[in-house]
Amino acid sequence: MNSFSVPESVFARLKCHICKGYLSVSPVSGSQGRYTCGRCEPSKYTNQLYEELAKHLSFPCIHESCTKKLTWDEVANHEMVCPHKPITCPIPDCSFKMESRMVSSHFKILHENLRHTNNIKAVVGILKNIAVPLETVYCVDFRETCYLVFVRLNNSIDGNSVRYRLKMGVFSLSESYNQNIKYRVSLELQSSKETTRVDKQQLSIPTYKDQLHCFQCLNKECTRKGHRNAGDFFTAKFTGLDSSNNMCVTFSVKLYDTTEVNLDKKLHSNNAGIAVKLECPICSIYMCAPIFNCPKGHSVCSSCRKSIKNCPLCKSIMGESRNYILEEISESVEIPCHNAELGCQFSGLVRDTIEHENNCSIHCGGF
Repeated sequence: MNSFSVPESVFARLKCHICKGYLSVSPVSGSQGRYTCGRCEPSKYTNQLYEELAKHLSFPCIHESCTKKLTWDEVANHEMVCPHKPITCPIPDCSFKMESRMVSSHFKILHENLRHTNNIKAVVGILKNIAVPLETVYCVDFRETCYLVFVRLNNSIDGNSVRYRLKMGVFSLSESYNQNIKYRVSLELQSSKETTRVDKQQLSIPTYKDQLHCFQCLNKECTRKGHRNAGDFFTAKFTGLDSSNNMCVTFSVKLYDTTEVNLDKKLHSNNAGIAVKLECPICSIYMCAPIFNCPKGHSVCSSCRKSIKNCPLCKSIMGESRNYILEEISESVEIPCHNAELGCQFSGLVRDTIEHENNCSIHCGGF
């Protein structure tokens, strides 16, 4: 659609009388010089004549530092994710105000312990009764894009059991981030008597919008102007655990590019033979360093090595020789969980896969 230029003096008069922003978001309504935009009055009737004309204009961004010129259809989405949009730090105890593009630097200076690259792994020791929900926001810099990770944990006690609910959301601070970037969540709740675990993959990453993604909105308690009491959050529930024991929650978040994962899957088919070679011939568990050799080259894991004197395959006397080549391979090749045929989608380096299989939700039931 062709557009035409309008003098700045005219744009100065095309402003909402409530928010003082440009009349560039539908529905535009009002009369006698008192007009409102769709940011402030989203349910009003539309001034159709004005909007038909506005579709041919290029509007300035509502945020003063931004120099972009936007078509009628681009305005609403851009303004929500504009790098110059003023926002308040999402951490509950911090009220620092800044432009969206400064979030990563802000975390680096004031919240360095909450700033990560690619991966987050956190362990939270929790008493059996949480009077106030635990709420934390992490900043993750991945592939030149800044992401915010919201984590909210609370519980309730029902008789002798405690129920935990963890809500988590990952959001991009860029309007043009790679849509192939997804995230994976691993959650584990452990007491002295039992462990519950879940893994979720291929979770989508919405664009961060402070009017949707805040802890008050998440809990349906937000009263701030313009906020909508909604959000895009992953929810996990742990139930039926003995309330007489203290609990420990471990959660991890990993961002990854699905196009690279698909390539890895093709490589995994080529690595199928390697995965088999990494299985201990005694216990069938994948082997990682230290891996021991018999004189003829047969390998066993370190746990089984402690209980045998002779190689289980050729009966040679086992020494202390190590298979360093296989150890190096185990640290560089991703292999799937043994429960893949049952539906488990986990895949990782050997040591990570071994750790996962100890508590695989497919194997032990999960929740």
